[in-house]
Amino acid sequence: MTDLNTQMTTEAMMQAEIERLRALIVTQSEVHRDHVRGLTAQHEKEREFYGNAAQDFRIRAEKAERELAEHRAQTDALIAAAYEDAAKEADKAHEQNEYQWKTRAYPRAISCETVAERIRDCVPADAKAALETRDRAMRNEGIKQAATAAWDVPTGYCTAKRINMTILSLIEKEPEGKGDE
Repeated sequence: MTDLNTQMTTEAMMQAEIERLRALIVTQSEVHRDHVRGLTAQHEKEREFYGNAAQDFRIRAEKAERELAEHRAQTDALIAAAYEDAAKEADKAHEQNEYQWKTRAYPRAISCETVAERIRDCVPADAKAALETRDRAMRNEGIKQAATAAWDVPTGYCTAKRINMTILSLIEKEPEGKGDE
């Protein structure tokens, strides 16, 4: 019987060891599963963070590009305005010295009128377009303000509305191929 008891005891001990190892495996599996879940959650958070950061950078880059295009248009308009101012100064000099230019011979001299024409010819096309766009926008804004002020005129509603509509009809549209302002 001793062998039988010893054998059962050995079997019981093996069974207990198997159960202990199973429990250890289950515990370790749960620990690893929790660790993997934590890493997955952390990875998702990082993906979301970096995805949002990338989106923020894209938005900022697009905004910077729009601002850069706006600044370029403003710069072009200022360049055209500077050329025009220089041409006007040449026109003034021409008017002031017209008598001298007509009565005296300056074989190598270029008349102020020619200088003004040359200056106007040097204005880049995109600068001219930007200046025209800016001027149109400024005129249209003034027209809108005048139309708004028409409602303050002490007249009847119909008269104020007619005045307002007449003023608004003066707004200049963009040339073909360009968007509305």
